[in-house]
Amino acid sequence: MRVEFDGSHVHTVVLSRRNLLSLLAKLDGHPPDSACTIYNQDIVVVAEPDEVHYADRDAGGRMHPKTESAISEQHTCARCHYPYLGSGDLCSVCRAQGLD
Repeated sequence: MRVEFDGSHVHTVVLSRRNLLSLLAKLDGHPPDSACTIYNQDIVVVAEPDEVHYADRDAGGRMHPKTESAISEQHTCARCHYPYLGSGDLCSVCRAQGLD
């Protein structure tokens, strides 16, 4: 995770694919009872389920159709049984670990 400051009140938190996958896995209960949090010194990034995040408001604008399509194409990893987006039989974590 990297935090960028542009001199104003705007801050950018840059998450790697690994960080994003970590948060998604935590949201899906891996490990069980995770705090769904990653942190780096002064910045804490917390993920929460949509039903909690949007409990009292609309989800906002539309996603790009290709993004929405990719999200709806969720699979279950043949190795670790975690849900993932993409193609193939294994999630990117298992592929990166050479578990194919």
